[in-house]
Amino acid sequence: MFLLLSGTSGYLHLVTMKSKELVRSFKINGAVMGAAFSQDGSKIYISSDEGEVFIWDLKTTKCINHFTDDGSLRGTSIAVSRNGQYIACGSSSGVVNVYQHDACLQQSNPKPLKALMNLVTSATSLRFNSSTDILAIASNATDEAVRLVHIPSFTVFSNYPGQGPALQVETLHGLLRRILRQPFVRMTVQKI
Repeated sequence: MFLLLSGTSGYLHLVTMKSKELVRSFKINGAVMGAAFSQDGSKIYISSDEGEVFIWDLKTTKCINHFTDDGSLRGTSIAVSRNGQYIACGSSSGVVNVYQHDACLQQSNPKPLKALMNLVTSATSLRFNSSTDILAIASNATDEAVRLVHIPSFTVFSNYPGQGPALQVETLHGLLRRILRQPFVRMTVQKI
């Protein structure tokens, strides 16, 4: 188990959870805006403020690929699905691009499967649920800027968030845990 610490000027520091020792430092172009581990912990996916995505292999400690997020001027967040099939990249414009994982490993300019344009402020948080059926996208810039996306069809649930009082301020982890536990059979799907 590892802990990834984001430093300044594009540096990241990989530390063991057991002994708290520094394993390796990484350097990317630009500032680190988001990072995610692969499900098996063998890779790190990093989003930079310059709109680039870097994929590092922890076994070889080398960057195995990097690409520019399609249309992104400034990256803000990144998420990798648990089944390793998708990578989602958020940008300052609110656009979230969903990529096929294998294309991101093999191509220098992969094209997204879908560009989700349902936020009007920066996409600061992304999270796939455990079965990779739902992607939660959110912005901390405004209240109720949360959308749930049905991944197989790339459609957005039209009735989330529902009517009523504004969402209370809470941690992203708590919010995502709460919304991803809701029964999905009651939600409707809207084409985007």
